Amino acid sequence: MQPPTPLEPAAKVRPPGAPPARARAGARLRRLGRAVERTLACVGALALVYLLALDRISIFSSSMAPTLVGSERGGDLVLLERASLALGVTPRRGAIVTFRNSEGTTVVKRVVGLPGESIAVEAGRVVVDGRPLEPPAGVRYLAAGNVRADRDGPRAFATSPEGLYVLGDDARDSWDSRFTGELARDRVEGRAVAILWPPARWRWLW
Repeated sequence: MQPPTPLEPAAKVRPPGAPPARARAGARLRRLGRAVERTLACVGALALVYLLALDRISIFSSSMAPTLVGSERGGDLVLLERASLALGVTPRRGAIVTFRNSEGTTVVKRVVGLPGESIAVEAGRVVVDGRPLEPPAGVRYLAAGNVRADRDGPRAFATSPEGLYVLGDDARDSWDSRFTGELARDRVEGRAVAILWPPARWRWLW
């Protein structure tokens, strides 16, 4: 009587139409490659948007206190947008803008007067074409320079069709349009959008 024949391991049967293991691995690698490619494209697009439309600046001066806190080591870190300026949009009244002074230093000020307006300062407020405006919270403007009061009363400064009148929120420590005159619109380089750092001071600056 012959001994029982040992059972041989059953051969793996590939379902009809199923791709081989090597083909499946290749498909997974191609999918992973496409995902990586799309991710890199998105990162590149976001980086391009940041370079073309956004910027950031650290505040070193106290001239915009209390809205922006500055220190010699760098105070508030502020996000800037440049897209609207590139499209020729004039910053609105109240916007905080950046530009370079005659020494090439980046300066941050607030727009209080728009092109073609008459600007004066009375009782701590900006007066535009004879109409007093409420200042930002905690801000009191001082009449000095080209808007200082004289024996005939407050003086006014008339902006040109292309000029902006800008002031620092800390009017006691700000070299602004009161002393330098109007700011040409095409000199504006950025508009403040938000305080990014420190976290405790994060807020929008629209």
